[in-house]
Amino acid sequence: MRSIGDCFDAKRNNFNVLRLAAAILVLFSHSYPLTGSPYEPIYALFGGYDTGGGIAVITFFVISGFLITRSAEHQSSGDFLKARVLRIVPALATVVLIQYLILGPVFTTQTALRYFASGILHLKTAFVFFPVFGLPGVFSDLPIPAVNGSLWTLPVEAFFYLVTGILAVVSHSYRRTILIALIVTLAAFVVMSLTGFGPSHGGPKIFFGVKAYEGAKFGSYFYLGGAAWVFRDKIPMHPLIGAAAVVALVWGANAPFPFKDTVLMISFSYIVMLLAVWTPVRLSFVSSRADISYGTYLYAFPVQQTIVAVAGVGITATHLTLLAVPPTLLFAWLSSILIEQPALRLKKMSIARIPVAQEV
Repeated sequence: MRSIGDCFDAKRNNFNVLRLAAAILVLFSHSYPLTGSPYEPIYALFGGYDTGGGIAVITFFVISGFLITRSAEHQSSGDFLKARVLRIVPALATVVLIQYLILGPVFTTQTALRYFASGILHLKTAFVFFPVFGLPGVFSDLPIPAVNGSLWTLPVEAFFYLVTGILAVVSHSYRRTILIALIVTLAAFVVMSLTGFGPSHGGPKIFFGVKAYEGAKFGSYFYLGGAAWVFRDKIPMHPLIGAAAVVALVWGANAPFPFKDTVLMISFSYIVMLLAVWTPVRLSFVSSRADISYGTYLYAFPVQQTIVAVAGVGITATHLTLLAVPPTLLFAWLSSILIEQPALRLKKMSIARIPVAQEV
C-alpha cells in the first residue's frame, strides 16, 4: 500500500485546487449571514457540527500544516520567515489599502475628514496580527457591519507558521517535536471543549489576535497536517481507508460520543490528504498559472458586502453567491498576477542562513 510519501509530488498535486475550492466554500457559506439568513445548509447536513465556512477553514489548516512543516524542515530560518512574509503581507496590504482608500469612501455615511481620520486604524490589518474588521460608517446598516470579516483566521494561521519555524530551529528531532506539538494541541482542545470553552468563549489570548480555544482547535488541524508530512512514509493512502474516514466523519458529526471531535479531526484530515496527494486525477493544471486561492479568501467578503449594499438586504444567499464569484475570482487573479507572484520572486534574494534542526 502506497504511503503519503510515495504519492506526494511537489509539482503535481491538488493542494491549490483544494484551497481554491475551500475559499469558494467560505464565500458560499458567508452568503447566508451576510443576507441575514439564519439557515446554512452545510451546518444542517453535518448535524450542527460546523458550517461550510468552518469546514473550509479547517481544510486550509490541514493543508498549511503539511506544506509549512515541509518548508520549515528544508529552509533556513531566514528564508522560511521571508517566504511567509512575502506570501501573506503584500496581497493583504493591497486589499487593506483598497478598502481604506476606495471602498470605504464610496460607502461611508460619515464625512470624508472623519472617515479618513478614524479609519486609518484599519491599516493595522496589514500587519496580520492586528485585524480591524470594520471601517467608520461603512456597511453599518447591513446584517454584518464589517468590511472583511474573513480575516480573523489569518493571525491564527500565521501564529502557527511562527511556531513551526521556531520548532524547526530548536528541535533535535523534528519528527518527534511535531508529534509533541500535535499531542499538546489535541489535548488542549479536548480539555477546553470539556470545560465549556468554544467559539463564543475562546478563553484568554495566547498571542496577538489568537485566543486559546482557536489555537487549540486549529492548531490540532495544522499539526495533523504537519504529522502527515513528517510521518509521510508511515501513513498509508488508500481509497478504502478514505471511505472509512468519510463514514466516521458523517456518523460522528451526527452521533454524540466521547472524544468525537478528535475522531472527526483525524478523519477529516485524512480525507484532505487523500484528495490532495493520492487522487489519480491531478488537477494542478487548474491553478498552474496562478494560485488564486489566497486572493479569493481576501476579496470574497468585501465583494459580497458591496453587492449586498447595492442590491439590498433582500437579495438571497444563492443570488449573492452567483453574483459574487466572478468578480471575486477576477480580483484574485489580478492579485496573483500583479502582487503575489512578483512578491514571491523576491524569495530568491539571499538571507543569512541559520540552519534548521536535522532529523535523527
